[in-house]
Amino acid sequence: MTSQEYRPIITLCQCVPRVINPTLKNSIINALFGKDGSIDKREFSFLDRGICRINKLLVLSEPQRHNDLINIYNKEHPLPALPMLFSWESSDDLYKWQRTLLRTIHTFNEEISDKDHPDRNYKDPSKINRGNPNDVFRFYLWDFYARWVAKMITSGQSISTTEEQNVSNIVCNALCEAAVVEAEEQVQEMKGVVKWLYGQKWYDTKYGFSNGLVARAKAQAFGR
Repeated sequence: MTSQEYRPIITLCQCVPRVINPTLKNSIINALFGKDGSIDKREFSFLDRGICRINKLLVLSEPQRHNDLINIYNKEHPLPALPMLFSWESSDDLYKWQRTLLRTIHTFNEEISDKDHPDRNYKDPSKINRGNPNDVFRFYLWDFYARWVAKMITSGQSISTTEEQNVSNIVCNALCEAAVVEAEEQVQEMKGVVKWLYGQKWYDTKYGFSNGLVARAKAQAFGR
């Protein structure tokens, strides 16, 4: 393994003792020490594909061709080029990366620990396909990346802010939009991701998607 390939393993090992929710913690342990003995690299490759697709779409000279992609081309919070999850080039970058990682974990602990708290923003992991560790891991990997980026873009504090929550939602939705675009280009693995996201009820106008995008996601999910 190269040092680059070790980064996800080291990062998840750092996360395990800091995550409070037992179902989420178990999903991370399963990713590290599951039946295949290693992290399912496909999950990170799916996320990477989404990030790369967003960055390509952001530089298009004619974004009107993608009117359904209201999160990638968000007008209130325009997205910058998004960073890859395990990318850093210097010790300063690594320090900022790790600091934001820990603050994101703290936010997750706060926002999924109290089921009755009105500010709880994340679904109870035990209710994601009855706590299936693979589904929980994917679900929270995407949510985690979005919140991590939101902290990088906004204040970056442990305490959540409304702006941070809004940016996080936009980033996560942008990933979902990018998955649809990838699926429409006949990337078979991303078709599977879109089907999974649709089954988890992520694609819904009440979460900030356009009607057109929801219809496109449904078409890919059901092979139409």
